[in-house]
Amino acid sequence: NNNNNNLGMNMNINVNGNNGNPAFMPNPLEPQIFVDKPVGFTVMNGTFFPFTSEQELANRQNLILRQVEYYFSLENLCRDIYLRENMDEYGWVDINLITSFNRISSLSPKPDVVEQSLLLSTQLEVKDMKVRKKEVKEVE
Repeated sequence: NNNNNNLGMNMNINVNGNNGNPAFMPNPLEPQIFVDKPVGFTVMNGTFFPFTSEQELANRQNLILRQVEYYFSLENLCRDIYLRENMDEYGWVDINLITSFNRISSLSPKPDVVEQSLLLSTQLEVKDMKVRKKEVKEVE
């Protein structure tokens, strides 16, 4: 069973191994990523069960969103010289650059998935494959 999902990953799931329990079988043509448990799976009673692609995508989008919101937090920007150096004069940063960061690329190497994730933010503004912190309007 070969599953292609929106995250740019190919997975084969062998349900015949391990006494009928699903077993993770990576596609030999894809680069391998080793994690504690197969990405896109949850563990119940020691058995791997695949997420639906919608659940996995929503989970990854939430993790991407929280991570990038942290990157643009005042706490991080005070220390993150590299991110500040890569902002234009209006505070915009290319989403391709954000996607190249290790924590983000481990969640999705696809800039369009990162962009879609960031569109859900109440703290960030996304436009033309760029992102910046939303301006805070002062109340008079």
